[in-house]
Amino acid sequence: MKKSLHTILSLLMISVIILITASCNNDTKTESDSPANINIDKFSSEEVLCINSSELNVQNDTDSFKAFLNKGGILLVYNDAAISNSLGKNLNMQVQAGWSETDIAAIYYYYGNNLSGTYIINAHNNISSSEQERLIKKALDEVGAIQSTGKYYLADISDIALGNLIISSASYPEGTLTAKYEFFTAQNHFEKDYYTVKTTVTGNSGSVLASSNSDYESKYRGVSQNTTIKAISSSVLLDAYGPQTTDDNENYHVSIFDTLYETDKEVLKAEFNYSKPLPNATIEANCTRNEAIWNVSLEKEARNDTYVFVPAVTFSCPESKSSVDINLSSSYTVDSWNTLKKTISSNRDVTLNPVKQ
Repeated sequence: MKKSLHTILSLLMISVIILITASCNNDTKTESDSPANINIDKFSSEEVLCINSSELNVQNDTDSFKAFLNKGGILLVYNDAAISNSLGKNLNMQVQAGWSETDIAAIYYYYGNNLSGTYIINAHNNISSSEQERLIKKALDEVGAIQSTGKYYLADISDIALGNLIISSASYPEGTLTAKYEFFTAQNHFEKDYYTVKTTVTGNSGSVLASSNSDYESKYRGVSQNTTIKAISSSVLLDAYGPQTTDDNENYHVSIFDTLYETDKEVLKAEFNYSKPLPNATIEANCTRNEAIWNVSLEKEARNDTYVFVPAVTFSCPESKSSVDINLSSSYTVDSWNTLKKTISSNRDVTLNPVKQ
């Protein structure tokens, strides 16, 4: 009897402990454990038009959106319904990129000489309302800077520029990846068209971000980065790509558009030749008939620093093509002393439409 009573009391104590533990876990649950909806009205102004994706009627709203963008406005679409969106295509932007169900928001804007831009904010996991707001504000500030200067990367070739696409991906607590793409075209050269994609990839691991943002953990360090740019339209072929390696001083060099050196587009020769340092990293570059692939391994100090890589590629195709589809893929891998590797990535198909608005 005493033994049975002792057993019953032991079971009761275990049950109480389980209940208390569950209660504590429930009490300490953070905002990031569930999807967060934010008040996007706080971003609205004369320059910024905000709308929830659940309220978006692409067919009915397109004309008013175009008019607003043509006046220099910025359109912010917040993904409150976890749905995909093809607004860029309906707006007939020169760079058309859809966004996915895991995206927080998409920002549309014009800059410079009627160039179109899209900024997509993505999170690999659920994040708090305050962090969503921080990421959106950062994106709006960057878009505003692009509009105020009237340019993005290259200053003097607006006659061949198509526009840009920026994709930021956050993964808590490991780090972030931002891929910025700028697109250019040279049309009707010796019965061919040329398309160039210049990419700036920035990786920030938890070890870089933790000091300024408590959502990240300093134990995470960068391991490697992969960038792939692939033409998916038929008869679109790789013409040139760079970099292909690093030199003895840990610099890499990019020189593309070689095919056009015989034309009067002298500006192309200067603007698409550049060198960048990439210390403590090894570049492995490969290509096929229609894609360029860069695998970069990070070593020593590079694992704890902000990682920046700027590759570029040029495709050629028959001049009869009205548009070209390209796949853009980028990833940044981090690890820590007591966890498995974590890869932060983005992958988009874009349509490049050189027809002026």
